[in-house]
Amino acid sequence: ASERKVKTEYEFVELSAFVTSTAQIESHFINAGGRYEINDALNLAADLSYGERNDEIRLTAASLIGSDTQTPDTDYASLDASPHIDGRLLQAPGGDVRFLLGLAQNEERYSAQMSGQKAERASSHIFGEVVAPLVGEGNARPFLHRHELSAAARYTDYKDAVGFAHDFGSRVSPKFGVMWGLAEW
Repeated sequence: ASERKVKTEYEFVELSAFVTSTAQIESHFINAGGRYEINDALNLAADLSYGERNDEIRLTAASLIGSDTQTPDTDYASLDASPHIDGRLLQAPGGDVRFLLGLAQNEERYSAQMSGQKAERASSHIFGEVVAPLVGEGNARPFLHRHELSAAARYTDYKDAVGFAHDFGSRVSPKFGVMWGLAEW
């Protein structure tokens, strides 16, 4: 767990007006996770994190005709949960072919006091990845110390909990990779 507090103050003069701005930002975050080895080829893990942030800003503008002070206050909170299973599928020439399958849920809340805006959004994810080492420590050659192929995909479904028109719908994000290592570093 960590906590961070920041306070900044600055003043400047622009176009015959005196503007003062003071900001105080408080952030709190906590993360927890666990991993359980089911057997020598299979693991189960879960991660949970929560964070919140509060920004308090005081803006004062003064000129020859008068002054105005505004104090916008914004709050943000996020909760993430992600269980997954990973392990060894089979033996390839360069080592173990490994996989990962998981789920994730993310919920976000935002509110701004001055504008009266509030927003909530949730997103759900299903993801998977496979990594196949073709060349590894046991079969390395000159200028080919490591060679891996990987494939991954993530399906994400976004939901705007308040009903604004900013719902992104759903999306599939694929990823393919090739790693080639010339030498051991």
